[in-house]
Amino acid sequence: MKPKSMKFLSGLFLIGFAIPSMAQTAEKVAIKQAENLSYDEFYQYMSLFADDSMGGRDVASQGIKSSAAFIVEKLEEFGVQPAGENNGYYQPVPLIKTNVIKGKDEIKYIQNGESVDFIYGENITMFPYTDATQINQNMDLVYAGDGIVIPERGINAYEGLDVKGKVVIVQPTTPKAYKKDSLLRANSGLQNRIESAKQAGVAGVMLYVPIKLAETPIFNSLHGQLATDYWTINADSVQAQVFDIGLDFISLAKSDQVKAMLAQNGKKYRKVRKAVKRGEFQSFELPGDFQLKYESEQPDMTCNNIVGLLPGSDPELKDEYVVVTAHLDHVGIGKAVKGDSIYNGAWDNASGSSTVLALAHAFSELPTAPKRSVLFIWFTAEEKGLLGSNYFVTHPTVAKERLVACVNNDMTGNLFDSDEFIAMGYDMSNISEAVYFAGEHTGMRLDPADGVTGRYFKHSDHYSFVQEGIPGIFFWGGLKPVGEEKRSEKVYLKWEKKHLHKPSDDLNQEFCKEAMVKGMKLAFLATWYLANEMDEIGWNLDNWRYQEYVGEKE
Repeated sequence: MKPKSMKFLSGLFLIGFAIPSMAQTAEKVAIKQAENLSYDEFYQYMSLFADDSMGGRDVASQGIKSSAAFIVEKLEEFGVQPAGENNGYYQPVPLIKTNVIKGKDEIKYIQNGESVDFIYGENITMFPYTDATQINQNMDLVYAGDGIVIPERGINAYEGLDVKGKVVIVQPTTPKAYKKDSLLRANSGLQNRIESAKQAGVAGVMLYVPIKLAETPIFNSLHGQLATDYWTINADSVQAQVFDIGLDFISLAKSDQVKAMLAQNGKKYRKVRKAVKRGEFQSFELPGDFQLKYESEQPDMTCNNIVGLLPGSDPELKDEYVVVTAHLDHVGIGKAVKGDSIYNGAWDNASGSSTVLALAHAFSELPTAPKRSVLFIWFTAEEKGLLGSNYFVTHPTVAKERLVACVNNDMTGNLFDSDEFIAMGYDMSNISEAVYFAGEHTGMRLDPADGVTGRYFKHSDHYSFVQEGIPGIFFWGGLKPVGEEKRSEKVYLKWEKKHLHKPSDDLNQEFCKEAMVKGMKLAFLATWYLANEMDEIGWNLDNWRYQEYVGEKE
């Protein structure tokens, strides 16, 4: 028998080794669970969500309701608890669907008795005003060049102009010189320009595309969405959307109409356009009267987010939540292409929805749940402007201050097998630790891909969390196929042009199984690390993206 003092020392010695040993065991279990993620399970879910019978899962459609019911059924089967409203899995999202009534519009610019007429759907389209169904306004116009305002660089398209209560015409091109400066690049996005216009006190913004080859497809694409319906959230305290309107009028006009208005004021359109492209200030008032008159319909709609909960195992950390997200909706049924009118949304985003469901299953089978709780959320109305995620972060079903991180899954995996991946927003916070862990244990390399992040970071549901001060990342496939030396976005851009938001994004595509499984593994391991291994999760305050997207809001 050992003396009591020796027993005590021996106990301390064993405890000292037991703690790291237990952590190592938990890590090994998590890595093994990631290895067990199944493409067959993933594809089972994706083939259901993207089936023709789901009709493209448009907001409030029977297809999205059926898909949601299937998710709830599986969550119950997995033992994942409900975390929506009223002790259920659903969080109803109140929405308003607005559409302009064709033939009930009259839009024109009049100066000295001469008129430039706008025809809705032919040479102008617009985001309908959502606070009234009948609009009849006369406004003043101001040409505001590229509409860029960056005080740190002495750039202000509105300097010396009185634009309060007026409509500004903006050419949304970016001078080449700006692309070499990260501050200029970060502050010259379309949303920044609209925000700058709002801060200047304008009543509306009229955009136009000065490149003829791009003008028609961009116009037709935007009008195709807005003419069908424009969705907003029917609730107070909702934060900024991808396109935060907050204006009486925002539109896209054809360049011929802008050219005609400039000509009436003695301005040569081509000369002005080229000067703006060079980064030269070209701002001036357009005397005359811009008349805006139209009527719209605004039926109230409701669609659900689905929220499931895996409670954490740590008595203190279980009250913090790591959120795993995807959007369930797509764009429904539309114009037929080669005889097919169902926009199935297989990669965008039946794949992400299937990933979150597969992850919920995998986490539910861990012998010990992670220390923090994990929320699994499928959002509605992402395609309408991140509305479901906007509503959740402003009306969360758990304590908002306990939401610590978001791992978003939108278009899982890749079009080809790659040993690289992109994690948009990873450098904004110490979520980067989880990203590096996931990369290490999948044998994949992180590609910083600043260009990709700059273009797409604001366009998926993690951005709603970031806007509310909650760190978030968005996993994306790498740009370099296995066995090749160069990175390239060409493959994705070609897919985007041919299939994005088209009926051909369906189950007839050839999916890269290896890439899909790697995407699931990355999301699983990053989520597990955030929920189980990290201490406090917080922002990198000196990161320029943090300063741009979050800093002023906190």
